[in-house]
Amino acid sequence: MTNGSENSLRLRQILPNKFRELTRRTRKESDIYSDITECNFTYSNQDSLSAELAELYSYSEEQDLHDAQGSWEQFQRNYITEGGGTWVGLSEEERVGHVGQLLAWLQDSDVVYRSLASQCLLFLCQGNYTEVGTTEECIALARRNAFLLYRCGVWQPLVKLTDNQAKEYRRSTSKTAL
Repeated sequence: MTNGSENSLRLRQILPNKFRELTRRTRKESDIYSDITECNFTYSNQDSLSAELAELYSYSEEQDLHDAQGSWEQFQRNYITEGGGTWVGLSEEERVGHVGQLLAWLQDSDVVYRSLASQCLLFLCQGNYTEVGTTEECIALARRNAFLLYRCGVWQPLVKLTDNQAKEYRRSTSKTAL
């Protein structure tokens, strides 16, 4: 464990001279952003993609991760019978067919179908981690799935759904604030 003076020394070594100069100056409100573009900053506290994703889910989205997995497992049990019942066992044509089914559900008026579809699509974007053995395979499958979803036309409906949910959230929070 480091003490305060060691942290202060480390901070001074990390911060570029220009950034220190910017933080020391007294500014008027009108010139706060006038020369920020001159500040060169490099974010160097970055881990591997898998570690960053694990950190994200450990803090904020763990329940969503489990919900997406549960929805995917339900979809898989009920609808994926080809390829040994696994996504990785399916042909590209079979995958496209299942994405088409999820896309139709995503646009359904029934909130249960929309929710199931969005969680299944999220699970596909996460690389079907329950069906692969390594982090590298998961990342490769996530990438492959993302391109497949885009080619199948999932992007626009997901954006629309996200926008609608954001509007609904804003409406619900504005009502409770009154």
